[in-house]
Amino acid sequence: MNRTKNSFLLVSIILILTFLWRAFTPSHEYPGPTKTLMDIGFDLLFLIGVIGCWSQLPQGFRGNAGSRVLCVAAVIAGIGLFAIRFHNNDSWNTGHWTYYIESR
Repeated sequence: MNRTKNSFLLVSIILILTFLWRAFTPSHEYPGPTKTLMDIGFDLLFLIGVIGCWSQLPQGFRGNAGSRVLCVAAVIAGIGLFAIRFHNNDSWNTGHWTYYIESR
């Protein structure tokens, strides 16, 4: 169960930090379509991983208020990553909320 707890904590933190990075850091270039689809796939796998790890955690850890808040924050961040993609065409391709081209 300790491995599941550590996996849950790691995946939750990764999802939350990825969401914060993509929400507040502008993108400066379009990645290729392969990277875009891989990013979407990884975002989906991490979201499924958080929910799967949560269901395997012991009842004592799931009953803890801090772990419930972390789970809810991670699920919201995972859904937010997909919401960012639907913001506009630039966001769909880059995965970031804002996009601009730097001057040369």
